[in-house]
Amino acid sequence: MRCDKSIFKAYDIRGVSGVSLTEDIFAAIGAVLARVYIAQGQTRVAVACDGRLSSPAYKEALIRGLVTAPVTVEDIGAVASPVAYYRSLQTTEGNALVITASHNPKDYNGLKVMVKGLPFYGDDLKQLGEDVEALDALPSQVLGRVEVDNNAERQYLEALFSDIACERPIRVAFDCGNGITGQIARRIFEKIGAKATGLYETVDGRFPNHEADPSKAPNLADLIKTVCEGDFEIGIAFDGDGDRIGVVTKAGHIIHPDRLLMLFAKDCLSREKGAKIVYDIKCSRRLTEVIEKAGGIPFMSPTGHSFIQKAVIEEKAPLGGEMSGHIFFNDARAFGFDDGMYAAARLLEIVSRCPDASAELEGLPDAVNTPEIQIAAPDAHARVAAIQEKARFKGNPIVRTIDGIRLDFEDGFALCRASNTTPVLVLRLEGDDRVSLLRIARIFSEGLEPFSPGITQILEEKLCL
Repeated sequence: MRCDKSIFKAYDIRGVSGVSLTEDIFAAIGAVLARVYIAQGQTRVAVACDGRLSSPAYKEALIRGLVTAPVTVEDIGAVASPVAYYRSLQTTEGNALVITASHNPKDYNGLKVMVKGLPFYGDDLKQLGEDVEALDALPSQVLGRVEVDNNAERQYLEALFSDIACERPIRVAFDCGNGITGQIARRIFEKIGAKATGLYETVDGRFPNHEADPSKAPNLADLIKTVCEGDFEIGIAFDGDGDRIGVVTKAGHIIHPDRLLMLFAKDCLSREKGAKIVYDIKCSRRLTEVIEKAGGIPFMSPTGHSFIQKAVIEEKAPLGGEMSGHIFFNDARAFGFDDGMYAAARLLEIVSRCPDASAELEGLPDAVNTPEIQIAAPDAHARVAAIQEKARFKGNPIVRTIDGIRLDFEDGFALCRASNTTPVLVLRLEGDDRVSLLRIARIFSEGLEPFSPGITQILEEKLCL
């Protein structure tokens, strides 16, 4: 079957609805994945979708493909990705398929694949693309069956939030961005005892107010305005399928995920001294300091929620997360998958013990850092490989190459990596103060310039060197 193999990304499947993604493609993917599950000794899979306009039809097509093999499909309807993950751990041995494009714009859709409780990614997804293309036609026989169950949200709500309670009725504004979390977020906040007011709770796949992507500051503008002008202590935003979180304070400051991990790490390590805390290579070095001070062991991972989840499970870490907002709780109270809604509840539980929630968040260690700087590079991976092998840098930094190249100095760090989803170089720099940041930027650009001409000028413009 002809297909655009670019839809098979590093961590999941993504494409434009009606262009690179069609019902026929989803049916073919379903047929191939059914055989992947059977080869793993699995015969049950939970299937769900988000609130995008194309998602219901794609879900039916995916199921049509799945049942061409002897597989039992649990159709749990339109629910947030974490709801599907939880349900799959209870009834399908961790096998789940969720039709969603997460935080992407409205014209996109995609598929997240879980096999036996772990993400299906990397080379496995590439092979899936090869197998879909090699499929001559969808098998005509129906060997599987479908079970419809509408209780997944209720079960998730009871299982994950019954032991979370705010010490006081903390006042929170939340923004669902018209994503699928709009049908459950309010019930979560009410269950844990928060006093919550919602924005854009109506599930609408057109995303008429803003993209459901809390990692981009413009998408938090309405939430910041609401929190600053209203009687709220904190603001929380979710992405389109509920597995990522964004947080703002009363003063309108964005608390980035690596700083949230500091708060969560201290809480988890108060009960599990000596445990590992997993975080991605983009995170602040301040996080490392907080983990060590709290009695934990820092564990740095390549960027990508699939890598983080794998490390969390393998290292038996009670917590993991990355700068994009995926937070994984894996302590005695949780189940090890990324869940923005669960992270929000745990956050409110912690800060409700404080008289001033925003002050607690703003008091977390911080540094002077850049946002992600993206530089177009069709040969990004080859360029990074050359940098890893041949680049030399002054200042005697600690060099890490688990994902691109990261230089750690006593007063900051610099990172250059190839994006796994788009053809760009991604840079991020941090310093204890602006003087440190500028010095590190000069050292970094000097070392990178032979491999990426013009990068010095780009950094000079971004940082006003």
